[in-house]
Amino acid sequence: MVEPSLGALVAVSVGVGFLAYFFLGSFLTGAGYEPTGASTAATMLALPDVGPEDTVLDLVAGTGALVVRAVRDRGARAIAVENEPIRLFVLRWRRRRLPDPGRLEVRRANLFATELRGPRVIFAFLWPTSMERLRPKLERELSPGTWVVSHAHEVPGWIPTRRQGEVYAYRWPECRERPGGLRADGRGTRTFP
Repeated sequence: MVEPSLGALVAVSVGVGFLAYFFLGSFLTGAGYEPTGASTAATMLALPDVGPEDTVLDLVAGTGALVVRAVRDRGARAIAVENEPIRLFVLRWRRRRLPDPGRLEVRRANLFATELRGPRVIFAFLWPTSMERLRPKLERELSPGTWVVSHAHEVPGWIPTRRQGEVYAYRWPECRERPGGLRADGRGTRTFP
């Protein structure tokens, strides 16, 4: 039987610790790491029809799935907000690999301290409690016509303007809750195939 060396045990321990930190550590902040798949990212960019004239803001950009695609595939300008150091490092590395890295601004910041006025589209892929906490800030700071797009978790009290699967797109201020809210049959929401 081969005994593992001390170096191998240390390497495995460091690797496991890194993965635990990267994937689980930030769940306490309300924005744990959940990579956005290519088809979901494409939907999130399509519902508000992101194009070259747009600026998009990703409030918890992670490793940049949405903002990199917005710049590379749609020609948009993008602002990525991330506070977790390892994801921020990966995001900055991905920015340097873009054909036009100047179209992507990366900020280390807290999403709740980020100015929301300006971008036409805001991505917010957050846990429900964080979405609830973010809602008053959105309602105070959004300009009319701004889109808020979320994956998997709705903005509490808002009615999606467009929806495809688990992607919710809200156009401010039309998305404000109407009497009765969103019905189970989706009435009041434009659902895309």
